[in-house]
Amino acid sequence: MDVVEEKKKRGKAKPYHDITYRQLDRALAASKSEKAAGKLLGISRQQVSRMQAARSGVTFAIISDTHTGHRVGLTPNMEIPHDQGGAYLPKGKFHDFQTAHWEAYKSQMETYYEQGRKIVGVFGGDAIEAGTPHHRNRAGDGLWSITPAEEVYASQALLTPFRNLCHKMYFVRGTESHVAACEQVIAASLDCERNPMTNTDSYTFDWLEVEAYGKLINIAHHGVNLGGKQHTRHNALHNQLKDLHLQSETNGTRLADVYIWGHYHRFAHASYTPPIGRAREFRNIQGIILPAWKGLDTYTKRIKQKDVPCAAIGGVFVHVEESGAMTIEPMLKWYTLSEVMSV
Repeated sequence: MDVVEEKKKRGKAKPYHDITYRQLDRALAASKSEKAAGKLLGISRQQVSRMQAARSGVTFAIISDTHTGHRVGLTPNMEIPHDQGGAYLPKGKFHDFQTAHWEAYKSQMETYYEQGRKIVGVFGGDAIEAGTPHHRNRAGDGLWSITPAEEVYASQALLTPFRNLCHKMYFVRGTESHVAACEQVIAASLDCERNPMTNTDSYTFDWLEVEAYGKLINIAHHGVNLGGKQHTRHNALHNQLKDLHLQSETNGTRLADVYIWGHYHRFAHASYTPPIGRAREFRNIQGIILPAWKGLDTYTKRIKQKDVPCAAIGGVFVHVEESGAMTIEPMLKWYTLSEVMSV
């Protein structure tokens, strides 16, 4: 038997470029060493090391305001059992519209994952619609459930595939009258990062600061409001960034590179560059208002139609490279009130 035939008989290691990063991470999590992970995958330890070394950059996948429990909130595409019997099955044109964009957003996350980027998930608050009687009474027939446990169950089912695409995930608390303590349950079930500022095992944050390659990102649910008109929408956001800079100059605290807020259900992006001579450093500060995944409810359609003729659902990616370069990528899907109606 010649050398070639002997090699064919023994077989050869699987080319490591056929191994996905998700497979690699699962093998590493199940193993104690790169050598053991390589055996699970059918590749060498050196190939595992090369895949690890090829990783580059961090991508923050940031979403907010799903409001699961409302008929135009983001709901998993599944039958959801009621605790008193029966079930809710989301359907309708707007649900299909939401689901298609939700799947597209997760697909984009997976693309970045397989490019070797570290994915850090952040949920910006208001996972469910009616965790308290206040919103159960206010939303009325807009709800498909008045039981917080059902909304929590649906939210967990919705966010689990998102969490599975993240190397780690943070959860920011939303509006108290919407979520009460329910987001603590959701975040714990998703194995989110714990809050070191609390004396208890809290999985949620009132506001979050996270750093990657020297870039500081500050995320909270409540923040600056937006202008009521299109031509004034970004004014308040720009002024808030200016005020944050002045506060930093006054008290000496560190200024974040990006400030991100949810709650207002309308996307906005603005920046502020401190004038030379008035700042300790010359750099650009970014501000983002996150879009919601919840559609416009009947109140918004009736009262705000003149100001909101169309709206967008979606999320935002923030990419940070090892060099410190940063890119903000909104992933929005627009719709008009005349084309897509609530269920």
